[in-house]
Amino acid sequence: VLVLEPYFDLYIGQIKASGGVPVAVPLSLDMSEGWRLDTAALERAITRDTRVIIVNTPHNPTGTIFSRAELEAIADIAEKHDLLVISDEVYKFIRFDQRWIASEGLEQKPEDDQTLEHVHFAELSGMWERTMTVSSAGKTFSVTGWQVGWIVAPEQYTSTVHKILPLVQFCAATPLQEALSIALEEAEKPFNDYPNYYRFLQDVYAEKAATLAKALRSAGFTLGDGWGGGGLFLMAEVTSMMHLVPPEYFQEDWTPSEGQAAVNTVLNGQKRVSNDLAFVRFLADQWDILAIPASAFFYSDDAEYESFGALEKRAFIRFAFCKKDETLKEASEKLKAFGDSVKEAADK
Repeated sequence: VLVLEPYFDLYIGQIKASGGVPVAVPLSLDMSEGWRLDTAALERAITRDTRVIIVNTPHNPTGTIFSRAELEAIADIAEKHDLLVISDEVYKFIRFDQRWIASEGLEQKPEDDQTLEHVHFAELSGMWERTMTVSSAGKTFSVTGWQVGWIVAPEQYTSTVHKILPLVQFCAATPLQEALSIALEEAEKPFNDYPNYYRFLQDVYAEKAATLAKALRSAGFTLGDGWGGGGLFLMAEVTSMMHLVPPEYFQEDWTPSEGQAAVNTVLNGQKRVSNDLAFVRFLADQWDILAIPASAFFYSDDAEYESFGALEKRAFIRFAFCKKDETLKEASEKLKAFGDSVKEAADK
């Protein structure tokens, strides 16, 4: 089963639990274009044992919205090698104009809206017959605890799902299914001076993403103009700031309760954790800022981020902007304090 790396971390466990073998296909990374499909790498990863490609757009954790051309390239490969495609589209309604998170940013809604297009993979030529589209109410309506979603696919695939579901979840609660059916109908109607709820949702998250992007750049994090456009996350690079991290945060057995007592501890041959994990420990412990180490979204038998191919020795961490405005404001203030500290240290 091919997964585009970085990927939603649960994919690996789900593939293994189903008896499959995950094969990671790294995306390429460019400062202006962001994380993009490497068609040649995808083609190289295919063997006679390959059966499935998992596609996720908008993409978690990078926020990338794959273009129609990229998805058509995947479709060509799927048809050529007779592969099933599982298209994870849970963030399809959470898309925004990339100018909101660009370095120059936007202060208000532009008249020439350039919200990125979402392409349903199953609508591409010849793909309905070989695609399972997965979606969910959790992200769109902020009800992740409901665990209600749906699969759209030819009967040959959905019939198998119906056989397996009673052994896993049994069924979603009937009142929640009924509530979702009502929500889907209501969402198409005018909402808060918008033509529908989905358009309102896009602007809400655009502004939240812009707030976080501005705060991250001001604090010294690396965030390319094309690094996002959909979903609920921004992935920033911290490679240039790794020198700020004290050595104790690299210890495998470090815990916050040890505090400053471990500052002078020498690693003495202990297994060293990945750079991104050390950085998020440091950020949480000393600055009360929480993020996710991106190594959780890369596949490696030894889980060492430094071994990840073209991204060797580069460190990335994922931030979420699906928060209340007051939370994002507080986070921005903490990031500013962190950034000011870094600048002061550099000036000494």
